[in-house]
Amino acid sequence: MSHSKAIAMEQRRAAPRAINTAVYVVFTASILLSAGLIFMVQPMFGKMALPLLGGTPGVWNTAMVFFQASLLAGYCYAHVLSKLKFVRLQQVIHLVVMASATAVLPLTIGAGWMRPPDGTPTLWLLALLAANVGAPFFALSANSPLIQKWFSKTSHAHASDPYFLYAASNLGSFIGLLSYPLLIEPSFSLPNQAAGWFCGYLALMVLLFGAALLTARMKLRPNRPLETVASASAGTISWAQRRRWLFLSAVPSALLLAVTTYITTDLVAIPLLWVIPLALYLLTLAIVFAKRPIISHKLMMELQPFCVIAALLTMNVLDGIPVTILGGIAIAAYFTTTMVAHRRLADERPDAAHLTEFYIFMSLGGVIGGSLVALVAPVVFNSIVEYPALLILGLLTRPLKPSRTRLDLYVPAFICLMVLGTDFVFDIYGLADPYTIAILVLFVLGTVSAGASCVRIVLLGVAASVFSMVSIHQAGMPQTVHQVRSFFGVHKVRESTDGSQRQLLHGTTVHGMQSLVSGEETQPLLYYDRKAGGGRVIAAMAADDRLSRVGAIGLGAGALSCYAQPGQDWTFFEIDSHVISMSTGDGFFTLMSRCAPGATIIQGDGRLTLARQTNQSFDLLVLDAFSSDAIPLHLLTREAVGLYLQKLRPDGVLLLHISNRFLDPEPAIAALGQDAGLTVKLFDYIPSDTSDKTKTGSTWVAMSADTAFIESLRPTASTQTEPNAWRKPRLEPGFRVWTDTYSNVLAILR
Repeated sequence: MSHSKAIAMEQRRAAPRAINTAVYVVFTASILLSAGLIFMVQPMFGKMALPLLGGTPGVWNTAMVFFQASLLAGYCYAHVLSKLKFVRLQQVIHLVVMASATAVLPLTIGAGWMRPPDGTPTLWLLALLAANVGAPFFALSANSPLIQKWFSKTSHAHASDPYFLYAASNLGSFIGLLSYPLLIEPSFSLPNQAAGWFCGYLALMVLLFGAALLTARMKLRPNRPLETVASASAGTISWAQRRRWLFLSAVPSALLLAVTTYITTDLVAIPLLWVIPLALYLLTLAIVFAKRPIISHKLMMELQPFCVIAALLTMNVLDGIPVTILGGIAIAAYFTTTMVAHRRLADERPDAAHLTEFYIFMSLGGVIGGSLVALVAPVVFNSIVEYPALLILGLLTRPLKPSRTRLDLYVPAFICLMVLGTDFVFDIYGLADPYTIAILVLFVLGTVSAGASCVRIVLLGVAASVFSMVSIHQAGMPQTVHQVRSFFGVHKVRESTDGSQRQLLHGTTVHGMQSLVSGEETQPLLYYDRKAGGGRVIAAMAADDRLSRVGAIGLGAGALSCYAQPGQDWTFFEIDSHVISMSTGDGFFTLMSRCAPGATIIQGDGRLTLARQTNQSFDLLVLDAFSSDAIPLHLLTREAVGLYLQKLRPDGVLLLHISNRFLDPEPAIAALGQDAGLTVKLFDYIPSDTSDKTKTGSTWVAMSADTAFIESLRPTASTQTEPNAWRKPRLEPGFRVWTDTYSNVLAILR
C-alpha cells in the first residue's frame, strides 16, 4: 500500500473522532454561552431599570417573574419546534428567530419608558421588560432544550443522556450571573456592557450555525428509530409525574424570591446581594444534573431539617445576632432545601424523548412559584410570611421512607402553615407567638420526614425550647401597632412599652421617631437631632435668612418638617403612598400636621418628580431617601448632581443624609463634589449621651458652590466637648465618578 493511501485511510478513520469531539465542544460551548448571556442580561437590565424605580427588592422580584415567564414561553416554543420532522428545518427557523431579535439590540430603555406611573408599578415594569428585552431573552431561553434535543439526535456516545448539557447550562448561568457584579459592573459602563452583550449574542449565533453544520455531518445510531435515539425506554408520562415536576420546581423557585426578599429587606438591604440566592439556585441545578454530583445527596438530606429549624428560630430574633450569622443560616436553609428538591427533580427526569416537555413543566412550576411570591404575597400578606411557609413546604419535597406515607407529612405541614397564618390574621405576640407553636409542630414534621432517631428528637426538642424562651424575652420588646407591605418593602410602626415614643421602620431600619409625651411631640429625634449635621446646616441657613424654599427627597415620619418656620415653603418628594398615609392626616405620626401643615407632598420617584420643578427655585435640597438601609444609587450620580444644581439657586445647598450600616458612600460623594466643582464637608454625629435612645449617630454631607458658607460650618460653642466636627470627605485616588451608566457597589462596601 502506498504511503499516500495509508494517510488517506488514517484520515477517514480519524474523521469520526474529530467530528465527535467537535460536536461535544461546539454544543457545550453554545449552551454555556447562551446560559451566560441569559443571566448576564438579568442584572444588567435590572440596573438599567433601577434609576426609574429605586433600589427595592420588588424591582428584582418582578423582573425575575418576567424572566421566568419568558423562559416558559421559550421552552414551549422549543417543544413545538422540536416536533418538526427535520432537524435542519428546526435549526434554520431558530436561527431566523435569533436574527430577528437583534432588531432591539444593543439593549437600552427607550425614551418613552422614562416616566413610571405613580403607585404600584408592577404591570408597567413587566411591559417595560417585554418591550425592551423580551425578544432576545425569548430566543435565548429556547436554546437549552433545543441544543439538548439536537444533541440527542446525533450518533454521539453521550446522545442517550443529554442532561449533562443542562448541567453545563446552569454552570454557564452561574458563571454569567456572578461575573456581572464581580467583573463586568465594576469595569464597564452600561452602554459598553450592552455592546459587549450584543457581541456575545452574535458569537452565539455563529456557534449555533456551526452546531447545525455538525449535526448534518453526524449519522443516527444504526438500527435505532429517530424518536428513540436518546433512550430505548421511551414511554408515556403520567399526570401524577407531571404534577410532581410542577411541585418540585415551584417550591425552590418561590423560596428563591422569598429568601431574597427576607435577606435584602430584614437583614442587609444591598442590591448586590440579590444575585447570591439566584447564583446558588443555578449551582444546585448544575450539581444535581451533573453526571457525578460533587455534593452528597445524603448529606443534604441530613442537614436540611436542622438548617430549617435554625432559620425559623432566628428569623424572628434579629436583635443581638450578627447579620452575617443570620444571613448564613438563611442561606444554608435555602440551599439545602433547594438541593433536596432539585435532586429529587433530577431523579425523576424522563428519557430524552420527553426532554422538552420536562423543561416546560419545570419552567411552569418556576413561574407559578415566582408569581405567588412576587405578585401575590405583597398583596395578601403584610409581612414576609411566605419565607417560613416555603421552608416548611420544602420539607415536603423530601423522598419518603418506605414505611412512611405522604399523609405523615401533609397533616403537620398544614397545621404549621395555619399557625403561621395567625401571625398575619391575629398578630399574636409574646408567649402566644405563632412562631413558637410553628417550631413545635415543625419538630414533629422534621422527625417524621427525616426519620426519628433519638439524637434528632433531642436536638429538635432543645431548639423548640430555646425558641420558647426567646419568645418570653420578646414579650418586652416594642409593640408593633401597624404593619403594611407594598412594592417598596415592609413598613412597621412600633410603640415603646411605656407609650412614650413611636417609631417608623422600613425593613429593619428605623426611619423616624416621634415623642408621644405632651409638649415634646415636635422635637426632631434620632438622625434629625438638632445637634446632628442636618440640623446644623438648616439652623445656619435660617440664621442667615437664606432659607425660603426647601425640597426634601424622602419623607419618612416627617421629622425634617419640624425645622420649618413661618413663611418658608417646604416640598417633600416620596415614592411610597403608604409612607405618605402614615405620616400625614390621621396617620400614626403627627410631625407633619403639627410642624408644617402647609407643606407640599409629591408622590413619585424623587429624581423624576424633582426634574419637573422650576429651575433655580430651591435654597436647600435634602436627600434622605432610603430603601431599608440602602441608598438608591441613581441619586448619587453625575447626572443626578447636575439636576440638583439645576434646581438649586446659585448659592443653594445640597444636604445628604448618608448614614448606613453596610455601605460607605463617602468616597463616591467626595468624587461627585470634586467632579461638579463644589465645596464639600461631612459631619459625623456621635451623641454625648449614648444611653439616650432618642438620639443616634448619623452622617450628613453638605455641598454647595457657595464656598464661604460651607467653610463657615463649625461646631457650636455648646458642643465643643463633643467629638463632632465638620471635615472634608475622604477622596480616594482613582475613584471613578458614578454616572447613570456606571456605578460600583463593591467599592463602597464596609
